[in-house]
Amino acid sequence: MKILQITTSFPPLIGGIETYSYNLAKGLIDKGLFLKVLTSVGEERTLNDTNDIHVVRTPSWLNIRYIKIIPLLLTAMFTCLIDRPDYVIAMTWRHEGVVAYLLKKLLKIKYIIVSHGTEITSVCDKYVHRALMTSVFGGAQNIIANSSFTKKTLANALKIDQTCIAVINPPLRIPDVLTTIDTSVIDRKYNLTGKRIILTVSRLVKRKNHALVIRLMADLKDLYPDLIYVITGEGEYQRQLKNLAYELSVEEQIIFVGFVSAEELEGLYQRSEIYVSPSIDDQGDIEGFGISLVEANAYGKPVIVGNSGGVGNAVINGVTGFLVDPDNSAEVRDTLIKLLDNEDLRHKVGQAGRQRVFENFSIKRQAEKFCNVLLSGEALSNVRN
Repeated sequence: MKILQITTSFPPLIGGIETYSYNLAKGLIDKGLFLKVLTSVGEERTLNDTNDIHVVRTPSWLNIRYIKIIPLLLTAMFTCLIDRPDYVIAMTWRHEGVVAYLLKKLLKIKYIIVSHGTEITSVCDKYVHRALMTSVFGGAQNIIANSSFTKKTLANALKIDQTCIAVINPPLRIPDVLTTIDTSVIDRKYNLTGKRIILTVSRLVKRKNHALVIRLMADLKDLYPDLIYVITGEGEYQRQLKNLAYELSVEEQIIFVGFVSAEELEGLYQRSEIYVSPSIDDQGDIEGFGISLVEANAYGKPVIVGNSGGVGNAVINGVTGFLVDPDNSAEVRDTLIKLLDNEDLRHKVGQAGRQRVFENFSIKRQAEKFCNVLLSGEALSNVRN
């Protein structure tokens, strides 16, 4: 079977959809499928070694909102005429979904759409976007949601039965042996020797609620003078967060590391004691699943996460992490302290999370689920045109 995967979120960019796209491609190739990835993301920086994946990248200077559809469509048409794929996998409904919809109209190629949550909630009140979304999903052979929350949200938005949507959680690469990770380079680079670390890995956007953790660091720095909050990623909220840290006089307790390589990210996960992400619903911008939560579990780390969106699929409260009210700073603070003060609890929760990742979120297991959808040849969706 031949597959063309179209995505505007792919390495070297960092993010949940980027990780999903990369790991899904790797998993389907490992299953023996012929797969080619078409993306609008350039190669300015290296995050993952994609040499084992055939990646076609459109010009990075055309990777602009709306405009990126044109080179994606033209390149996709050329690729489809050469390779004649059996399916197109669109990693969201927007740019890549529109391209897949047009490919079906022009070349009669079936397509599958993967939905992540926030790209649905952010357009529900916009008539034109909503109408386009309905048409794109309506043409899909199958619809995949990244969580039960996303499935319910999408079914309500499209006014279809939830049984028309399959749930396949994002696939995760699981480190085999954690003790082989050398964190000394991380310690030297970011001056972390002898420090205790809490970590957040994400884009710097309001809904991730980094600001709450920074405020808590002002309360905790006297209790835990060796505690450091490490924030990876880049985004439009970075200036506000740095200003907040300065205003609260915790700039020495907060480290913004920006973009990091795969090796550094691996080291930061291993070096951290707790992963924290008290996410909120920011006017429809919401956590559809929370792939970094499961990544942290894969490294044996307990997680603290805001109880919003689809994180209930990613974290089992009290078992692999703790779901907290992101509007209740005292609850988040008390949960942090509970974990900081109890090494046995950190280990127990982290190991339970790691075991769950092995059993439920491996690349191999999730790729098998995706293959079952592809090979069944049956359409789940009843909104097809």
